[in-house]
Amino acid sequence: MVGAYFFWTERHAVDPIIPMNLFGNRSYMAKNVMMFFQYGMVSFVNSYIPMWGQGIYGLSALKGGLILVPSSILLAVGTRMVSPLMANNSEKRLIRTGSYAMLLAIVILAVVQQTSSVWFLALAGAVFGISTGIVNGTSQVAVQDAVAQDQIGPATALNSLIRTIGSTMVLSMLSLSLNTTFKNAINAHHGKIQINQLNAISSSASAADLPSKLVPLLRTILYQGFHYLALWSVLFMALSILFTYVDPWKTRDNLK
Repeated sequence: MVGAYFFWTERHAVDPIIPMNLFGNRSYMAKNVMMFFQYGMVSFVNSYIPMWGQGIYGLSALKGGLILVPSSILLAVGTRMVSPLMANNSEKRLIRTGSYAMLLAIVILAVVQQTSSVWFLALAGAVFGISTGIVNGTSQVAVQDAVAQDQIGPATALNSLIRTIGSTMVLSMLSLSLNTTFKNAINAHHGKIQINQLNAISSSASAADLPSKLVPLLRTILYQGFHYLALWSVLFMALSILFTYVDPWKTRDNLK
């Protein structure tokens, strides 16, 4: 990414101080923060829905991965819908509406019970997929529209970096929450369960080697951990939506 940036600046003779000026562009930075949280949510959904299927429902790795198929298909559909939708809708309207749909999908995950049908996960993934496709595609255009013509290269590179950091940091925070749930469960049961058993229950293959009498308890603890992750994700997605209201939605034609 750094190499790409210097290649772009060399070709276009961009003043190296311009990327620092991007941080003073309120509309551009609001979109970056919004996408920071949104890409974290993409990592959450793609990582934890298959784990949810394996750990809570005891599905195989293949079947757990298949739960994401509706999300993947509709993600492509949503991406293709961006251009037609932008012909009759503003960037703000598309991003904000799509973000609320992403929030709805995560709320579905937050209210799914341990005994609920696996189809609720597929439904949440489907809603999340099509809305993410629309929001991400529109956001990419909006980020470039929010900066001057000669800042598009650096602005796109910085946005890509922020999105990557968002995916990593949000997923790390959620993992910390899950580890905290495991630690509290171990302490509450006075050593009757171990961390390696809680890790094993998240995979249907390794779960087969666990004592059968512990499996229901381990799955309940894992469900509680996933439930907290979904609640945290609702908060992160709400913060992402908040920045669509903080954003003044200026374009390069009215930046000054």
